[in-house]
Amino acid sequence: MTKRVKPTNDAICRACLLALVASGCGGGGDLGDDASVMDDASISTDASLSTDASSSIDTGTPPTDASTSTDAIVPEDGASPDLDGGLDSGEPTFSCDACAFGCDASGLACRPPAFSNVSADVVEGATARLVIERGVEAELDTDTGAMGSLRPGGAGIRNGVGFYPGTSTTPSVLTVATLTLEERARLRLRGTRAVVIVASGDVVIDGTIDASAGCRDGAARCAGPGGGTGGYVERMTVVAAGGCGPGLDGRAIGSRTDVGFRYSNCFGGGGGAHGQAGARGAPPGPGGDPGALGGAIDGCGGDSLAPLVGGSGGGAARVGGEGGGGGGAVQIASATRIEIGERGAVLASGAGGAGAGFVNVYPGSRGAYPVGGGGGGGGAGGGILLEAPVVAVSFGAVLVANGGAGGGSSTEGTRVYDGEDGRPDEEPARGGTPGVDCDPSDACGRGGDGGSLVSTPTEGQYGGGGGGAGRIRIRATTVGLSVDAGAIVSPAYSTARLGPA
Repeated sequence: MTKRVKPTNDAICRACLLALVASGCGGGGDLGDDASVMDDASISTDASLSTDASSSIDTGTPPTDASTSTDAIVPEDGASPDLDGGLDSGEPTFSCDACAFGCDASGLACRPPAFSNVSADVVEGATARLVIERGVEAELDTDTGAMGSLRPGGAGIRNGVGFYPGTSTTPSVLTVATLTLEERARLRLRGTRAVVIVASGDVVIDGTIDASAGCRDGAARCAGPGGGTGGYVERMTVVAAGGCGPGLDGRAIGSRTDVGFRYSNCFGGGGGAHGQAGARGAPPGPGGDPGALGGAIDGCGGDSLAPLVGGSGGGAARVGGEGGGGGGAVQIASATRIEIGERGAVLASGAGGAGAGFVNVYPGSRGAYPVGGGGGGGGAGGGILLEAPVVAVSFGAVLVANGGAGGGSSTEGTRVYDGEDGRPDEEPARGGTPGVDCDPSDACGRGGDGGSLVSTPTEGQYGGGGGGAGRIRIRATTVGLSVDAGAIVSPAYSTARLGPA
């Protein structure tokens, strides 16, 4: 007696799941409309059984054979199924034709890809087919692995989703069987650690994965996961920006008066660095004063994004605005294919520096003296790394890791404007405009523009310097890469061949 079961359509064998990656590897613009915050998620053994219109996890058993694509007959007596539909008392038929790199040495399993930044022992056992449904906003904490009701925090396999926390120098790793983001769905990545999302099957992105910088309350200094925090001032003390190439803080020159301490010549902070150097927050001053230097790229690794590095923070003005946070770093890896649809996006841009605003010096002592100040430097763009045998980026899809712009400056405390966050297109973020009282001869002016595909970051005029653009890397097989000319990719991406482990 036999019974029919319908296997999954994932084109990857269980053996591939157990050895996805090579040993020896180390280790924002808003495009969504009307996205709702996810309050609940459904977990079922079949995604079609979900009654909650949010996100779902199918925790069914992963596919057992890459060549299985039709119903199989499973004998109740435990005999092996014949994949052609009949009964066979011997071993099931296996074909290497479905494997991107052919079979392994046994001839019974696919040879896995050699991914960057991930070791083989962290990908075993993830069975979840994770779907973020249309209009839903989910969030992944890259430090704990928590995803709301989709997955509790903690290391290991939870609800079929694996999570392995990183360190200060290595990324965290999230593992699934497949990942799908429907149109207008958004997965926000928050935390201090860069993250690698690994799927044994397909990754399809028609929504947005967002690793951009910026705080929940709208402040500038918060970084994306794996990025550097923007500099800021706390109790008259400058807290330096973080990251691989942070912008320096802008000095302030002044003198004590009968009501406190009046500053003049308040330099903006320098822009953060990553794929491009950050720009100065002010022009060179008299006597060889270099101004507020932007960050250097020397410590930011290379185009390979191995190690996986985010953007650096912009420097603060000692009197004035805080620096923008650096964009985060995200790697998306699939053993089969990654497809980014015409409304799909992966964002990892830096935040704009804050404008000088209205500064009270020594409030409550002998009165509060309103002064102007310099603008904060822009945060650098982060890193995006895509790895799969097949990577297809459609017309209209967006991959951006642009730099944030510097904030504007002022001399008498009139309103100035923050620099733009890194844009979701190929254009540079625009520097914040200065206060209406600003006279360029009186050491004030606009912030510098951020870096992008079409421009390197520009110097601030006592506003903050622009943050440099980040890095985008795509690894696929020689014939597996397709990036439509109508896709928006900024800065320019680099490529490398993805080979077998």
